[in-house]
Amino acid sequence: MPYLSAYRQVKLEGFDYITGFTVTTYKNYVQTPGLTLEVNQGDCDDQAVLAYAMIKYYMKRIHMTEYILYIARLEFSNGDAHLAVFQPVQEGQLCIIDPAGKYLTSRWGSIASEEALPELRAYSDYWLGSAGGISHIELYDVDVTDGSYALVGEGNIDQVAPIFK
Repeated sequence: MPYLSAYRQVKLEGFDYITGFTVTTYKNYVQTPGLTLEVNQGDCDDQAVLAYAMIKYYMKRIHMTEYILYIARLEFSNGDAHLAVFQPVQEGQLCIIDPAGKYLTSRWGSIASEEALPELRAYSDYWLGSAGGISHIELYDVDVTDGSYALVGEGNIDQVAPIFK
């Protein structure tokens, strides 16, 4: 994603004129949900942030309540990283929503929830062929109004699963 990292300007007769600038690129830039919708594309970060924002909006504006929802940053055995959305459900259950990874906790073709530890293991197994499985998870609670976030928990699958109880 290109951005202007520096610019030079001069003031002439009360007007500011840009006389030069430097364009730098971010290798990994997280788009706003609005931009992802506008350009109709994005990587895992962009798709996870969009899904998170849409679910939060639905909870607050349509369902009139807010449940816990996390952005999950995953590290794989091969060194790659990925973002998804984790929705804790009552009684230690978990629903994983991963648009870019094309993974959704489901049963008989419908969205569902499963016990956290077996679902996290199944999700890790889903990535075995391409990324070597999940080696580390970080869970973040994100404030969609100002973008602030807090790390809620991290560790391997066995260390993170109890957070959902």
